[in-house]
Amino acid sequence: MKTINFEALFSASPNPYVLLDLSLNIVGMNDAYLKVTMREREDLVGRNMFEAFPSDPDTPSHRQLRNSFEKVIREKLADHIPIIEYAIPLPNGQGFEERFWSATHTPLFNHAGEMTFILQHTVDVTELQRLRVLTRSSTVPPVHSALIETDMFRRAQAVQETNQALTEERQHLRGLFEQAPGFMAALSGPDHVFTMANAAYLRLVGRDDIVGKPVRQALPEVVDQGFVELLDRVYDGGQPFVGRRIRILLAARPGGTPEEHFLDFLYQPLLGPDGMVSGIFVQGHDVTEQNRIEDALRASEARLRLAIDAGRMAIWELDAASDTLVGSPELYQLLGFAPDAQPSIEAIRARYYPGERERMQAAARDVMARGERFVEVEFRYIWPDESIRWLLLRAEMKLNPDGTPSKIVGVALDITERKRSQEALRESEQRFRLVAESAPVMLWMSDQLGKCVYLNRAQREFWEVEDADVQDFNWGPTVHLDDQEGLLASLTQAVQTHSTFTTEARFQRSDGQYRIIRSDAQPRFGSEGEFLGMIGVNVDITEARQAEKALQESEERFRVIANSIDQLIWATQPDGFHDYYNQRWYEYTGVPEGTTDGEGWNGMFHSDDQDRAWGVWRRCLETGEPYHIEYRLRHRSGEYRWVLGRAQPLRGSTGRIVRWYGSCTDIHDLKQAQEEIRRLASMLAERVAELDEANEEIQRFAYIVSHDLRAPLVNVMGFTSELEAAQAEVERFYRQVLGKDPHLVTPEARMAIEMDLPEAIGFIRSSTVKMDKLINAILKLSREGRRVLMPEPLSMRQLLEAQCQSVAHQLHGRGAELLIEAVPNLTSDRLAIEQIFGNLIDNAVKYLDSSRPGRIVVRGRDHGVSVQFEIEDNGRGIAPQDFERIFDLFRRSGVQDQQGEGIGLAHVRALVRRLGGTITVSSRLGEGSTFTVVLPKYISMTSEAA
Repeated sequence: MKTINFEALFSASPNPYVLLDLSLNIVGMNDAYLKVTMREREDLVGRNMFEAFPSDPDTPSHRQLRNSFEKVIREKLADHIPIIEYAIPLPNGQGFEERFWSATHTPLFNHAGEMTFILQHTVDVTELQRLRVLTRSSTVPPVHSALIETDMFRRAQAVQETNQALTEERQHLRGLFEQAPGFMAALSGPDHVFTMANAAYLRLVGRDDIVGKPVRQALPEVVDQGFVELLDRVYDGGQPFVGRRIRILLAARPGGTPEEHFLDFLYQPLLGPDGMVSGIFVQGHDVTEQNRIEDALRASEARLRLAIDAGRMAIWELDAASDTLVGSPELYQLLGFAPDAQPSIEAIRARYYPGERERMQAAARDVMARGERFVEVEFRYIWPDESIRWLLLRAEMKLNPDGTPSKIVGVALDITERKRSQEALRESEQRFRLVAESAPVMLWMSDQLGKCVYLNRAQREFWEVEDADVQDFNWGPTVHLDDQEGLLASLTQAVQTHSTFTTEARFQRSDGQYRIIRSDAQPRFGSEGEFLGMIGVNVDITEARQAEKALQESEERFRVIANSIDQLIWATQPDGFHDYYNQRWYEYTGVPEGTTDGEGWNGMFHSDDQDRAWGVWRRCLETGEPYHIEYRLRHRSGEYRWVLGRAQPLRGSTGRIVRWYGSCTDIHDLKQAQEEIRRLASMLAERVAELDEANEEIQRFAYIVSHDLRAPLVNVMGFTSELEAAQAEVERFYRQVLGKDPHLVTPEARMAIEMDLPEAIGFIRSSTVKMDKLINAILKLSREGRRVLMPEPLSMRQLLEAQCQSVAHQLHGRGAELLIEAVPNLTSDRLAIEQIFGNLIDNAVKYLDSSRPGRIVVRGRDHGVSVQFEIEDNGRGIAPQDFERIFDLFRRSGVQDQQGEGIGLAHVRALVRRLGGTITVSSRLGEGSTFTVVLPKYISMTSEAA
């Protein structure tokens, strides 16, 4: 089947056609149209119809043509102009030529059913019109005139007149249609396409582009609500549908949130010429507001009944003349009686709380004295079970002509729970005021205009405002001038929108100082939801802001310092994300800034160290332990150098880690030095082992020598004792001879017996004693070198106090004092410690200066792995050249006026060294000396010192 080329057909048609868009711009035309209008295609395409063919807008022909176009656009139906007078411009600007036309305007639609173009079919009937005028004005016989006026022309004229009448009638009907108070619309065809919709209908559906669209497309939100199915039934069955109070959800705008409406409407089928349904007329009223009012009225009535039932409201009437009371059953229940009881008025009045009836009567008299008829009073009533109930009485008094009441009609309801609630509220307010007055923060309340109605004690003290003056206090001038605009803007917005606000501003305290106050406030509402004002908390955060400023300055100083030191400084977030490196890091590594952020830092390590470094870092992040590790880091030269990595967590006030700060220190040279030290240490260990072996040999030798020396010394000492005994016999004999015959004693004998012999024996005795002490000292040193150390926890204060007791007699004799200041404890060998401090304290006592009161002080300090002790005296002092000599064996310093062999300090140094410590001395002659002993805090049986 061949296809038709409609474009070619359009161009070749002998009938003039022009195509317009909906703005009446010329889109295209065929050659016949160009010929009849005497125009070129280029002059017309793209121009507006009334620009291409201008005319006076006030002329009937202009209005006729424009109205036809607007009708087609509005109704989307074809329109016909049987005859129209419209002048067209002549070529080359030669003026205008009067022409008469017959035109048809047809709407064109796209595949979506949307109107896109208007096709104008134009027929030039100028000659016919001129001929018609000519025949009417000439002597041409009527028969010939009738021949000239063809049937087509007459029909065209009649059609135009008919159309004009129909147009006026249609405009009248459309005016009525548009102004109708109810909504109206016309639907066409089985798809229910909108052909008409008045303004009320368009307002209801919230859109004005529905004409020409099916209901499903124009109002998609109603599809699932059953209205399209209802239209289908009316269209198919031909029976109207009347809906009452039908609920429908309509969007106020396309894509908007659907809103609920209630409608009364009619679907009236429209019949075509063939008697079949061709469309549906929709007419109705939006009764949403009426429905809401009726629902509210029903709800109000239900609430009233519920209130009467729940609130135990009762109705009553009192005849004043007969003093007779008539009440509903609820009244007697309200008074504590059975529902079917009929208590007398006396029985009722008997249960008034004392004084309440008199108060009620006084209230009634006051109302009548004011010329009023309505009275309301609250009173207490005692139930038969002796419980007290609060009742509210509202009544209207019917008055006699003399002003006395004839009848009283009213209601009563139980307000006991309300009274209890009021009492509870009062107590709650008292508790609030008690808490608020004792609160450490500043509390305030304002009214709807922001004026203070309450300030707690802390806030009043801040401004030095008396409680009685709060209502008249104006806090505005206390706000710093630079902060007033921002604070008042926040407060005003919160008051207007009934919302919370938080702000900071500087307020002037009563002492004139401005303090930074953070205000947090929220709206207050009454029991009915009415806005009462604001309630807020003011907190003085001056110190916090100063601390933040100091922190910022500290961070800035940190950055300056971090960039000025040799260490590589870095920092991370709590999760370990690296986000800061100092300038030294980038200088050292040579990497671009930012490339080692995050986990990029791990790629800077030697491949053999990456897993170990990452594992240690992960464990520190999990436990919060300080980070400490040695690894090889890539230098900008490409060399991997050893660095020491350290990091400490920074914790916030809650103890949570907020930052990690770390450093990298180049220890490459140190590591190499350590390797060299280990090599030298290994050599030293070998030498020490050799020395230890030599020392052991010397100790064994000293023991053997001492033992071998002691044997002849014992013989010498024994023979010396025999010589002393023989000397006594010789001296006795000498005395006898000298007494009997002095001449027998020669001077030489006298000298030998009286001087030489005692001196020789005394010299032998003193030398053997000294030799014995030396041998004992050597043996003691030898035994100490072989004794196994026994570590135990020592209380140094107790040990030193025992030492003090042992020299108390000497101290007293010299008029001296020994003070023990704070000393740390340690774990060491008790015997060795006692000998060390015993010797040092004994020496300090012996060498005090007799010219001034003696003073000896023992003090100590804990250095972690070691402890330090000082024994300070104000004695004679030691010459600098003797600082080392006094620790040598058998060496002493200064005047030798005290007993000793020069072994004590040598023994002390040997013990200190064996314990793994050191001993030094500082001194000034004539001022005193200080011996400093540094010992490990803990020694063990396996320690190197042991």
